[in-house]
Amino acid sequence: MQSMSDPGVREQISREGGVLPRWAPSGRELLYISQDWVISVPMGPGPGLHPGQPVKLFLDKAQWSGYDVARDGRLIVARDVQQAGGTQINIVLHWFDELRKKTGK
Repeated sequence: MQSMSDPGVREQISREGGVLPRWAPSGRELLYISQDWVISVPMGPGPGLHPGQPVKLFLDKAQWSGYDVARDGRLIVARDVQQAGGTQINIVLHWFDELRKKTGK
């Protein structure tokens, strides 16, 4: 990750790689996919980069074609469906509460 205010400041967020990074609406959390896990990285306050410890939110071995974070914190996921007969939409409710339980914050 590279700071917008100071391009010379960089922080490595994931040592195992990751794809599809998304900012939570608060701007204080970065989400990404790594090895079938949805990962959350809290960002500390203040200028510059202050990433916290990555937290595995949940495992999903389905192929995702995209996702986004709604204003209320829900994940909206588009998955590749191998079944005939339509599209499925999964909505994860209260995932911020689960994150708080796991991190103790």
